Amino acid sequence: MKGSVGMERENGRRPGSIVIRRGLALLFAGCVLTCALTACGNDKDKDKDKDSSGTGASGTSSVIPLNTPSPTPQPTAKAVKVEVDDSLNVRESGSTDSNILGTVKNGDELALLTDTEQSGWYQVSYNGGTGYVAAEFVKVIDVTVERYNDLKNSSVPTPTPEPSADPEATPTPAPGNNTGSQAGNNASSDGEDGE
Repeated sequence: MKGSVGMERENGRRPGSIVIRRGLALLFAGCVLTCALTACGNDKDKDKDKDSSGTGASGTSSVIPLNTPSPTPQPTAKAVKVEVDDSLNVRESGSTDSNILGTVKNGDELALLTDTEQSGWYQVSYNGGTGYVAAEFVKVIDVTVERYNDLKNSSVPTPTPEPSADPEATPTPAPGNNTGSQAGNNASSDGEDGE
């Protein structure tokens, strides 16, 4: 016994350090093995999912989804779109008693300066200045910031281009078949603005 203790001390090791090192080595090996088995188990679960969907082990190659960035949403601003039969008065203030600055047509868009209705009126940009339109004859819409700036800086309101109808689908009235209803259809309240 005396000789074996002497040999360990000659090598510069204490008797218990070998046991501790072996124990740590076994613990480390166990952790590595556990991690490897866990990873394999997760792959088997994925293979089961692939098999049930008809891909994976059936011989077809699986597609790995790429992380593609989602498109950045474009900033938007508010405008109003005129919805009247003929035209709508743009007034100096939010009252039918105020001066008329001009008129806008059905489909025209105006940059909205305040997005809340004020006593039935919206404040809009009109001919480089400020005007008011009756809220009941316009619809608040979202537009791109670029479109908003174009509307705000424009001296004439511009309608949103709408897709053209198929010319073959439009019936042509027979000549001389005017029953007088045409005059009734053309009569609309010019300068609608609520009153």
